[in-house]
Formats: sequence, structure tokens, C-alpha cells
Amino acid sequence: MVRLKLFIQHLWRQNVTWDQSLSESDSQYWRNLINEWPTNVIELPRHVINPLQSPEFHVFTDASQVAYSAAVYIRNCMPEGWSTSSLIFAKSRIAPIKVDIATRGLSPCKLRNNEQWWNGPDWLDQDESQWPNDHFRYQGQDEFEKAIIANVTTSPVQGG
Repeated sequence: MVRLKLFIQHLWRQNVTWDQSLSESDSQYWRNLINEWPTNVIELPRHVINPLQSPEFHVFTDASQVAYSAAVYIRNCMPEGWSTSSLIFAKSRIAPIKVDIATRGLSPCKLRNNEQWWNGPDWLDQDESQWPNDHFRYQGQDEFEKAIIANVTTSPVQGG
């Protein structure tokens, strides 16, 4: 979807109107985008929480210069010690005009068969002691930009 959104943004920047024909290069790019879309529907399970399991939600975000995205996975922990994970929500946006897979421009056909996209990273199904140790820890010492706001009000002076 990101590549399609970026293409529409590209056309908008070029001031292409609805009635205008695309350039040969834009037409070819459009044909390539359309050919990458799967011809049948992707089925997603609706039942993702089992009352006998202990669910956890894990959110991953990523951004590039041109797009950003978020994906939410549910990790169902079984009493026996093993777990499964599934994608339950994903959203992508292109950056206003001025590492996950969504911002990398993966085609829909490749996305359809990408296990990491649908099930999350492999380590998410492992015991937490096996997870990567690259957690972000906020130290509370960031310096914020100070802004001064000045309001000016004017009113006409009535001559006497």
C-alpha cells in the first residue's frame, strides 16, 4: 500500500489531473504496481483471543523518510510454556509532503507470503529470556525546545 500511496502523491506533486494521460514512465510504473497485487483475497482469522491463554499485545513501529507504519501483534501464551503470535492490526501512512516491512515498499504479492509480517518476528514466540535486549529506556533528561508565544491584539482608534 505504501508504494501505491507514494505513487498517488507523486502524481499529485506533478499536478496530474483526472482527465490527463500519464507519462509513459508513470503508465509503466502503474502497470507494474497493478501486476503486483494478488488476484485472490487474503483470509485472516477473526478469533484471536482464547480465554485459556494469556494474551499479550506487542506493537512495532517503523519510519523512513517517506512513510511510517505500525503493526500490532497478539502473543498467546499457553500454560504449557509455548506461544503463538498473529497480526491483529497494521496501519501505514506516507509522510506529509515536505523496520518494519510496510515502509520498505514490499509488493502485495511478496507481503502476502511474508511470515514475519503475518506472525511477527520469530523471537516473539520464544521465552522472553531469549528476546533481543535492545529495549529503549527513557531517562527523562531530554531537552525540549522552548517556544515563546506572543499574542498581539489591535483595535481601531475612534477619532473624536
